[in-house]
Amino acid sequence: MRYMLLAVAAVVVVLIGAIIWERGDAPKTVGDSAMIVRVDGRCGVIDRTGKWVLNPQFDALWPYENGLAAARDGELWGYVDKAGKWVIPPQYMAAYMFGDNGLALVETEQGFGYIDAKGQSAMDTQFEAAADFADNGLAAAMQGGLWGYIDRNGKWVIPAQYDEATLFDEGLAAVRQGDRWGYVDKDGKWVINPQFSAAGAFRDDDRALAALDGRYGWINRKGVWAVNPQFDDAATWFEDGLAPASLNGRWGFVDKDGKWAINPQFQQAGPFEDGLAPAELGGRWGYVDKKGKWVINPQFDNAGPFDDGLALARFGDSWGFIDRKGKWTVNPQFDGMARDCIL
Repeated sequence: MRYMLLAVAAVVVVLIGAIIWERGDAPKTVGDSAMIVRVDGRCGVIDRTGKWVLNPQFDALWPYENGLAAARDGELWGYVDKAGKWVIPPQYMAAYMFGDNGLALVETEQGFGYIDAKGQSAMDTQFEAAADFADNGLAAAMQGGLWGYIDRNGKWVIPAQYDEATLFDEGLAAVRQGDRWGYVDKDGKWVINPQFSAAGAFRDDDRALAALDGRYGWINRKGVWAVNPQFDDAATWFEDGLAPASLNGRWGFVDKDGKWAINPQFQQAGPFEDGLAPAELGGRWGYVDKKGKWVINPQFDNAGPFDDGLALARFGDSWGFIDRKGKWTVNPQFDGMARDCIL
């Protein structure tokens, strides 16, 4: 199930959902801001017209946050400003985006920890693994092979006790004990007892994707099935009132009652944005409207959701930008996009 945002040892997979659309491995554009691309194995930043904002010069590059971006040159990571100058020299085994609280997760030989924008350690404790801080000020961290939650001072708010733990979202976090997932609040109290074989994050529609015995559906904040588990796979969240779901090897779109709005017929499908959704048929990607009609006929080797009138698409081995008519606004010329530059 490719849409679930579940914690992993490397942790950071769950932190980049806003940048990467996992279904077709096609990253989203970023509104009217810049976009990370790769040319000849080097990562840089372009604007929406394809003009270089930051020349390709790094082996890896994360999106900017608070004016800094994690970048890798050779084997080590550091942080650069928007001009590409090193503000925090390369010294880390891994480095990730700065959060709204001004801290960034980094990995050293001693383990995972957090630094501020000056590169100073924010806490003495090092962890076996860790994640970004959520809006409630808590971050998942691992100690002794188990996960719990710490505050920005590195103190345990919820002791390490879970086999897996995810980012808090809408006041709840999905955690696993044994082979079952449930949800806890910021005090570590069970709000939904562990009962699912997989569980995703809640959104503002108060629904979360969950699985039971290999079938996926959506639950409400009481843990009651809003849409009974019946799909082979499904998107974590609804966009424009619809969510991609698969049955018997084909993808379609269901509404919030679990009814098929667009019958399963595609090899793959992505979320609706701006009234269009990418879908694959016959090995080619195009875009359908909410009635399932092709607005842009299948013609691309890969394609991502639209964002502010533009979408990323791949033709052959190269990526570019298309408009809502399927015309290239930036010709395919990049050998990699954001997802290729963050590792």
